[in-house]
Amino acid sequence: MDEKMTKCTNTIPENGTDVGRRPDYEVTTYEQYQPPFRRYFGKLKGGESSDISAIMYFYCLGVFAKLEIFTRNLTSVLCSQALGTAITFYALTHPHPRIYTFIELAPVTIPKTKNAIMFMISAFDDLFKIAVYHRTISNTPITNA
Repeated sequence: MDEKMTKCTNTIPENGTDVGRRPDYEVTTYEQYQPPFRRYFGKLKGGESSDISAIMYFYCLGVFAKLEIFTRNLTSVLCSQALGTAITFYALTHPHPRIYTFIELAPVTIPKTKNAIMFMISAFDDLFKIAVYHRTISNTPITNA
C-alpha cells in the first residue's frame, strides 16, 4: 500500500527545472517510506489567459513530466491544465526508451451555474477513468527493446 501526499508547490523543484516555470500543483507519492516521485503535475490559470500563455503552460507541463519520468524511471505522468472552468487532463507516457507520447485523456468543464450541474454528471465517467489511471502509474523500469 502506498501513501500519497498532495501539496501545492512553492519550493525549488529538485529536478533542476526553472523556479519561475514551476507547476502550480503536484501529487507526490511515497512507497514504503522511500524517496518520493511525482505522478501528477497541474497548471491552474484564470480564464483570461491568452492562447500563447496556454501553449507555454502546456509545454511546461510536458517538460516537468518528461524530467520526472527520466529522473525517477517512471512509465508515465499525469498532467492537467485548467484555464478558467475548462480542465484538460493529459498523460505523458514513455513506452520505449526513445519515445514519449503526450496524450489528451479528457476535457472537463466545471459548471458556472446550478442549472448546469447536470452536465458535470456526464464527466464523472472520465474523472473515474483518470483516477484509475493515476493509481497505475509506477516507477517500473523501462527495458531496452
